[in-house]
Amino acid sequence: MTLYPAVKSIIDQIRNEQYSDVKFAIASRTKSVDWAHDLLNQFELRELFDHIEIFPGDKLQHFSNIKHASGIDYKDMLFFDDNRDGKYGNCEPGKCL
Repeated sequence: MTLYPAVKSIIDQIRNEQYSDVKFAIASRTKSVDWAHDLLNQFELRELFDHIEIFPGDKLQHFSNIKHASGIDYKDMLFFDDNRDGKYGNCEPGKCL
């Protein structure tokens, strides 16, 4: 695994400039929960995120948890994902929110 070199600086730049009130969350649907948390630690990313939801199952549950914990309504969230559709698609179920 490698981290794109610009990831940390992009998040830091967003947080430290005119969008300092932007919150970042992780919503990962994986069976490799321990490994995912380990990667966050290895890449020193954990402190960059306000909410971390990593567990197998339903992406909608991730969003529900983030909404409840953050108080941010779905209409004010922006979601990026690499798994758009298909059997394990994440974007399709989320668009109903």
